[in-house]
Amino acid sequence: MLVFSCYHTDEHTELDLFIFTPFDFGAAWNKRLESDIGDGILAPFVDLRRLIGLKRQAGRTKDLEDIRVLEEIGDEPTGA
Repeated sequence: MLVFSCYHTDEHTELDLFIFTPFDFGAAWNKRLESDIGDGILAPFVDLRRLIGLKRQAGRTKDLEDIRVLEEIGDEPTGA
């Protein structure tokens, strides 16, 4: 997996750009989540199950901790 991470220090925002798609893009697009990131702009995000899988593939210490947190909050209802 080859990924470039871009980080905006003023906004504390990180964006990962995949050079090779490590999953079926069409399937991921169909299950995407969308969120308003400001000014009515909707941004697509990979679903939780796929995000956890990507982090398992990366296997970095940071990703393994993220997986633990994501699995804990994964069952919480949205909008709470």
